[in-house]
Amino acid sequence: MKQLPTRKESNVIPASMLDSEVWLSTRVAAQQLSCSLSKVQKMVEAGELAAWKTSGGHRRIPQSEIERILSERPKGGTITIGPGRPFRILIAEDDRTLQKVYATRLMSWRMPIELIQVHDGYAALITLAKRRPELIIMDLRMPNIDGFEAIRSIRADADFARTDIIVVSALPSNEILSQLPSDIAVFKKPIDFAQLQGFVQACIAQRRGPGEQKKTHPLEQSRGARMGVL
Repeated sequence: MKQLPTRKESNVIPASMLDSEVWLSTRVAAQQLSCSLSKVQKMVEAGELAAWKTSGGHRRIPQSEIERILSERPKGGTITIGPGRPFRILIAEDDRTLQKVYATRLMSWRMPIELIQVHDGYAALITLAKRRPELIIMDLRMPNIDGFEAIRSIRADADFARTDIIVVSALPSNEILSQLPSDIAVFKKPIDFAQLQGFVQACIAQRRGPGEQKKTHPLEQSRGARMGVL
């Protein structure tokens, strides 16, 4: 990641950076950082967040600056996104870069999500009992307890037998499907975040409607035909 000056908000975006950076408005930056617009503006003014101005005078913030801020936050833990009662998602993923990608992409969805991230299957099982997530996103190759073993333990517990689970893995499809229950949704790496967003939206719609019963599995509503590989 290139080194950016601490504060450049008074300067027009350098031509040399136009093609090498993704530029965000302050509003989008606030969404990705899960904070208020005024907080982002204060960070820019205090020199905590590098920003430039367009020729029209609008502030733009490099995506790399957002990633830097997210990387400096405590590892793991909880990020709450959006107003209202949050839909709780537990992500078990040991790749630090992918953790940051999950946080950035989910924060851009403007949905009431509480995101909990852990680094292995053992931590996922401990967190499951304490936080009771409504959706689990699970990597398979992880230290301590891998995803296969964690999922078998989850499905063996009557309290979580119906919890929605998504597996995200680069393993061959036949190896994944042969070892998982048929009700597990499988997303291949690199993950299709548009399909993941559709899945989460379907879950939220089902769980949040007053008196609403679960009728259709979210995978069917998000364009998947089977609890299989997307």
